[in-house]
Amino acid sequence: MENSILSEKILTFVEKYAMIRPDYDALYDDFEDRFTSPDASELYNAGILLKENIVPKRCNSSFGGCGYIYKPEVKEEHDFLIKEIYKKING
Repeated sequence: MENSILSEKILTFVEKYAMIRPDYDALYDDFEDRFTSPDASELYNAGILLKENIVPKRCNSSFGGCGYIYKPEVKEEHDFLIKEIYKKING
């Protein structure tokens, strides 16, 4: 999968399923700090790097970290995205 396509899938996933901190303030907080879990921030950052055609060195996003809306199909999509990222990392 091309970096730009994977990036788009990742960023769409994060926008749709990552939970936002209730105290997030766009005026004062960094955009990637808006998530309730560092797992979502990791996945978001990997998506941004891939958008810039840079392969991340790692992506420590676990679905069990409670940073995402829980549904079995969302976990499946998360795990698919992580596998695709690691295919790129491992060459």
